[in-house]
Amino acid sequence: MKKYQILITGLLLFSASCMDETEHCEQYNGDFRVTATVENTGTMSRVADRNDRTTFTEGDAILIGWNGSASSYKYRYSGTNSTFAPDAAADRKLWTELLNTSSMVDVYAWYGTMSNVLPAVGTNIAVPQDQTSESKLWAAICMAAHQSASSATNTLVFTFHHLTARLFLSVDIVDPTVTQPDVMGATARINQIYAEGTIATDPSSKAYRLDVPTNQKGAQSIRMKQSWSDQQVFHLDFECLLPPQALGEGQNITITLANGKEYVCSISGDLTLAAGQKTTLKATLKADEHSTFKPKLTTIPDAAGSAFSGNRLICAIKNASTGEFRYRVYDKQPDGSWGEGVPVYEDEEGTIEFPTQKYSNILKKGGAVEISGDYVVLSADIGNSNNSTYFIKKSKTTGKWYCANGQIQGHGYSVCISEDFLVSGNHVSTGSYANRSYIYPIDADGNLGAVQDTPAGISAYKSSIYGGVLATNSGVYEYDSNQKEWVKLFGYAVGANQRVATDGKRVIMQEGTGDSDVHIYNVATRQEEKWDGSKARAAGGKPVAIYGDYALAGTATKLSICYRNPSTGKWSVLNPDGGFLEIMKKWDKSITITEIDGQNITMKGTRAMISGTEMGSIFIENIDKMVEDYLADPY
Repeated sequence: MKKYQILITGLLLFSASCMDETEHCEQYNGDFRVTATVENTGTMSRVADRNDRTTFTEGDAILIGWNGSASSYKYRYSGTNSTFAPDAAADRKLWTELLNTSSMVDVYAWYGTMSNVLPAVGTNIAVPQDQTSESKLWAAICMAAHQSASSATNTLVFTFHHLTARLFLSVDIVDPTVTQPDVMGATARINQIYAEGTIATDPSSKAYRLDVPTNQKGAQSIRMKQSWSDQQVFHLDFECLLPPQALGEGQNITITLANGKEYVCSISGDLTLAAGQKTTLKATLKADEHSTFKPKLTTIPDAAGSAFSGNRLICAIKNASTGEFRYRVYDKQPDGSWGEGVPVYEDEEGTIEFPTQKYSNILKKGGAVEISGDYVVLSADIGNSNNSTYFIKKSKTTGKWYCANGQIQGHGYSVCISEDFLVSGNHVSTGSYANRSYIYPIDADGNLGAVQDTPAGISAYKSSIYGGVLATNSGVYEYDSNQKEWVKLFGYAVGANQRVATDGKRVIMQEGTGDSDVHIYNVATRQEEKWDGSKARAAGGKPVAIYGDYALAGTATKLSICYRNPSTGKWSVLNPDGGFLEIMKKWDKSITITEIDGQNITMKGTRAMISGTEMGSIFIENIDKMVEDYLADPY
């Protein structure tokens, strides 16, 4: 009897899964299926990951219809096997209608928020002119698919193509008087274009397309989505979607910095923006034609734990007489100075300094600290307390830096933060909550979401994050935005209790047993990269950092600069005898120390922070220029 019951249950489950893939039409007494994928041109992703894959997301709706059908029918993506199901009972009439056709018909499918019915030929489609956020950019996506069908058709297989073109604007700002907040708050607008087109069909393929008038110059504009990275403080990327069209002389893009300074970039020559294609424009905004950035070192004498994001520093300043910590945020000023720094507060109004009242138990407790843009995470672990992590941010209302969420989960033995996630990790082997990680999503308004407790088995004894790539002692992970979960990409071939860092494209780690060899992995290939000569060595703490072709590796007495030769793809240690300290001394004669503790280092872009030296914290700008100078004339 038990065997019989188990068998019946299995059959029912199998039957239910089959019904998820197809729908049944009683008139025909048969099963029918709708599937849809997106043409992968690598340029126009609905959802794009590092490899520019293009997919539908569960719940996405498409509209299906043809000339002569009673209406259009809405189908939604089930989330598996590219299969779409009717949104409501009325939408099942799609097949009844199709079965009644007496000849071949051109069936069309549509994806896009600009129309709630299948747009007919001749319909005007307007993309949003405000595309300043990710959701607003997505609202500009419109795609269509075509298939010939008849009354004998029982499967509709749609391959969607994009009707819009994608425009990227890559901007470098070479102006010493421009500050980081000026760049972070910059906007861009493309002018005198067409933001509206008309649905037409291609004469040969019969596929939908979006047509605009043949005159080059339109009368509309689009505000573009901005992307800023703390790895490239004076670089901005903008993008928008717009109907295919030709751009030419007389059209322009207006870039406005947060300080009100405006640049008008004219388009030189004809430029064709094709449907489903990405076109990139590059611009450099210079104070004058001779403007450059040179290496510069800044010392913060009383700083204990320190971190940076672009040209913004946060430092834990220790009072030598009381042993108490205060936190200060510094933004580089137009004259190149850092000013006095602004306090961090316990309240958004800025009346109570952090951590003096509510959080006074950590007044004399230094900890880990990291910053990304307007967000800070710090930890001050008191006896393996699992509520020792603090989220600090810059208020959009008052402009004050304040502790928005205090004593949240995590020892914070290691912490890291991005624009999207806060990570707090616990000690690898001790305490009641050993081997745990706590990951908080950060929404578009800068608020923490519900905590994820050790997702995907992630241990974050040591951690580093950039974008959706998270490197920890337990491996390298990537956030899958479709499934809303972390996925392990790979582990390490050697080591235990590894110290790690990532720039999103590579991961550097040391083996974790005292002074050890470092290894560098390519995230895309998941392969370890080779060295020309001996590998760099690193010790405990935070002894490794990486960006692009540059890496740092430190011990208790030495800091090495590593360089990847683009022509060979191999890494090498520069100036192995004197280490990085001698290169630092060339650019700052005030540095007189004979050895340097390299066990607390951070690198973002071509900038680095060295904390815990006998001089305090040292902030270094433009490491690429330092390396370039050394390679030209080794010393």
